[in-house]
Amino acid sequence: MVLSRITAGQTVTGTERVNQQLDMILQTPKGSVLGNPDFGIDSDVYDLPASELTGKLISELNIQTALYMPDVRIDRISAGL
Repeated sequence: MVLSRITAGQTVTGTERVNQQLDMILQTPKGSVLGNPDFGIDSDVYDLPASELTGKLISELNIQTALYMPDVRIDRISAGL
């Protein structure tokens, strides 16, 4: 998955909007959004060893997309460093 930052005033397509929303979920620490403490990824996930990171991150992302992007279905996630 390739994510790119969308700047203010830029017209976005459906795919770009989904990428922007996924980017927001991935970069927001859970508990940091006032009034919505469940939004975001548990920051402890990023401290896990690489062998555990991918599975936990996929799990967190699936939970977040189900809650905040119910019209999006993730078929496949690939990770590369």
